[in-house]
Amino acid sequence: MGNLVLKDFVRKEFEDLKSDLNKGNVPKVAAEYQKHLKKIQNLSLNIALTGDAGVGKSSFVNAFRGVSDDDEEAAEVGPGKETLVIKAYPHPSFPNIKIWDLPGIGTYKVKAAKYLKNVQFERYDVFIMVISDRFTENNIMLAKEIQRMKKKFYYVCSKIDVTINNEKWKKNFNVEDTLVSMRQYCEDSLKEAAGISSSVFLVSSREVHMYDFPLLQERIAAELPDHKKDILTLSVQIFSENELMRKKELMKSYIKKVALISCAFGAVPVPGLSIACDIGILVDALRCFCRVFGLDDRSL
Repeated sequence: MGNLVLKDFVRKEFEDLKSDLNKGNVPKVAAEYQKHLKKIQNLSLNIALTGDAGVGKSSFVNAFRGVSDDDEEAAEVGPGKETLVIKAYPHPSFPNIKIWDLPGIGTYKVKAAKYLKNVQFERYDVFIMVISDRFTENNIMLAKEIQRMKKKFYYVCSKIDVTINNEKWKKNFNVEDTLVSMRQYCEDSLKEAAGISSSVFLVSSREVHMYDFPLLQERIAAELPDHKKDILTLSVQIFSENELMRKKELMKSYIKKVALISCAFGAVPVPGLSIACDIGILVDALRCFCRVFGLDDRSL
C-alpha cells in the first residue's frame, strides 16, 4: 500500500510538472528548482562562542565544524592562544555557516551590555557560553544581561573528558553518576548566581560522539527557525542512525525534484530545455548530496 501511495504521489507531481512544461513554463520550473537548491546552499547561520581564556573554545570551534585541531582551516589551540579579536570560522562544507570565536568579556574589561555591543550581539543566530568547570563572575554578569535581552543562549561545560579522567581514580567511581553530579553542579551554580534555570551541556571536543555534544547540536537545530534549522541539520556530523535519517528526509525533496525534472525534460520536447537540462545543475546537486552525507573528498 505504501508503495502505491508513493507512486500516486510521484505521478501527480510529474503530471503537474509536465503541465507546466506544456504551458511553456520551462524557465519557471528550472528557476524554481535552482532557487530551492541554492536556498539551502547559500542560507547563512551565525553561531557565536564566548568564554574565558583556557576553557577550550578553539577546540570547540573545530569540533563543531568537524575539523581536527591540526587541519589547515582549524582555529589555533594551545597555551597562549587566547582570543583577542572577533574571528569567524566557516564550516568547511557549508561556508555560509560560521562559528564566531569572541574574546571573553574580561578581555574588554567592560560591563556586559557594552561587551554585547562591542561584539555585535545582534548579528548572531545562536550564542554559546563555554566554561571549564564553573561559572565565573564575568560569565554570570554576561548571562544576566543576555537573559534581560531575552536572547537564546546555550551553556556548555567543556573538557568533560578531563574531568572524567581526574575522577576515575576515586573509590566507587561511576561515569554516569559523575556526569549527573557535574551537570547538576553547573546548573545549580547558574541558577543560584544568575537566577537562570537552563540546561548545561557537558561536552568533549576530543570525543564528540560522547556525552552531550550530539544532544547540543540536536537541541540548537530544534530551536532554530525552520529555514535555519534545516541547514544546521544537514551540516552536522552524523553520530547516530536518527541523525542520518533526519538528513535523509530533508534531502528526499531535492532528490525528487532532480529526478522529476530530468524525466519531464525527456518526456516533453519543448524548445529551450537547455537552461534546465544543463549538466551543471545535476553536478551541483550531486556535490551538495555528497557534502551533506560526508561523501565528498574532504570528508573521505
